Amino acid sequence: LSGFTLSQGCSWGFHAGNSHDINGGGAWCDFGAVIDACIVATNWAWTGGGGVWGGILRNSLVRDNWAYDSGGGSRYGTINQCTMVGNTSGHGGGVCQCIVDNSIICLNGNNNSDSSFRYCATAPAQEYQWEPSILNWIGNIVVDDPHFVDANNGDFRLNTNSPCIDRGNNDLVWGEIDLDKNPCVGFGTVYMGAYEAQYSVWYWAWVAGLTNGLTYY
Repeated sequence: LSGFTLSQGCSWGFHAGNSHDINGGGAWCDFGAVIDACIVATNWAWTGGGGVWGGILRNSLVRDNWAYDSGGGSRYGTINQCTMVGNTSGHGGGVCQCIVDNSIICLNGNNNSDSSFRYCATAPAQEYQWEPSILNWIGNIVVDDPHFVDANNGDFRLNTNSPCIDRGNNDLVWGEIDLDKNPCVGFGTVYMGAYEAQYSVWYWAWVAGLTNGLTYY
């Protein structure tokens, strides 16, 4: 599934043996299913995965989802180059029991639980290694504020002072375009999260120093 917005979904019923009835408010994914370049927002689930349950989630924004038990943003997912903010749950408001690379998992209630991270921004540092085949806590940074452009108005691109700039790992990049349909690696090293700027941070520093559009001071 690529290029969609999944919103106002709800998994709240219960039938014995059907986990999709109570998990995955936005999407319930079978093994190998991929959600790419999507926005998953304001969904609900009773047990887990308020946004997404399972599957592979990449180059996507997951925001303001809720799960009663665990994984407000995602549970049992493989997360790559995603931004997950404003999600809430009893355990792991952002992610629970997920494998996470090149992503921003910040500003969620109970931010993370029982997940493995590589080259991610989150807080607090997650020490528990849920998936033994993945080396845990490599290249990560503990971040309370990723410095989004305008989070209050839904702009989760990175400001030029963000600690998440150039902090991802190019070897872990999946796909060729980000959520804005720009190249995933715009300049040198991939950013953490779903949005990749197409100019070096040094370019923006130079622009900020221009006066009257002509001179540099």
